[in-house]
Amino acid sequence: MMNDEFGSVFLFSQDRLRLCDFLSEVLDFELDIESQRACRGPFTFDIKDSLSSHPSTAASSESIAFSFQVKRLEDLDIFSNKFNFFLYRKGQNSSMVERIEVQLLKTKKVLNFYDIDNRLWRFEAMIPCENQ
Repeated sequence: MMNDEFGSVFLFSQDRLRLCDFLSEVLDFELDIESQRACRGPFTFDIKDSLSSHPSTAASSESIAFSFQVKRLEDLDIFSNKFNFFLYRKGQNSSMVERIEVQLLKTKKVLNFYDIDNRLWRFEAMIPCENQ
């Protein structure tokens, strides 16, 4: 069996510093500002400037989605509060796509964040069954 490891995921952004702040403040990634790298557990993101000369850069950010399962419903509230505070502290104007959506489904609660580049960050928690 091979013992391979994944390398960094490259995230292209129209505003590298704001994306780094989002990853750090909302998702608790550790940042190396000099190398523009964000790390948390097995995930490492290299943050790069959008290639404005590359025609597919804007659309490519929208086609990427990250999905995570959290163990507790309370974790979703913590992420939601961090994201709302991030938007409050950093400011948000009408041209920005950063937003949050909450979905309450029959068996789970879903929290969707959209970052500065309209990338989806999805977090799900199962709703515990109540014993009667």
